[in-house]
Amino acid sequence: MELKGFGRFIRHHRLASGYKTMRRFAEATGISAATISRIEAEIQKPEPETLQVFAKHLHTTSLVELMVVCGYWDEDELLESVDKNKKIHFGNANESLVLKEDSSTYTVKEPEISIEDLERLTLTYKGHVLTEEQKRHLLQILRAAAEMIDPK
Repeated sequence: MELKGFGRFIRHHRLASGYKTMRRFAEATGISAATISRIEAEIQKPEPETLQVFAKHLHTTSLVELMVVCGYWDEDELLESVDKNKKIHFGNANESLVLKEDSSTYTVKEPEISIEDLERLTLTYKGHVLTEEQKRHLLQILRAAAEMIDPK
């Protein structure tokens, strides 16, 4: 079941997440502005892998919502018949979501990312890519917080 309005939904969350232009969103996601334009105009339905990339940058929605709005998952099935602890894989083994039952609702657990892994990633805040210096400072703060949690 594909729902109408996925383009408006994605556009709304792109803007709400701080990406005022498709070009900025394209730069952040690595998906061409032309593809984003076709998706928002509902000329092209985004692939699940594209939605996974979008979900990493659209801070006002989730992969689950994107998958439901684009018709890949049925909302009723998510609310009633999701297997507990079911893993859903996208790409490699490190990219999976775990759906767990929690007081009659389902929560999504994002894959864990170590501080060391963050060093290799492009980090963004409100749609802006952090410079290497900003990223270095953020990682220093995270390491100091980790030391407070688990001193060696």
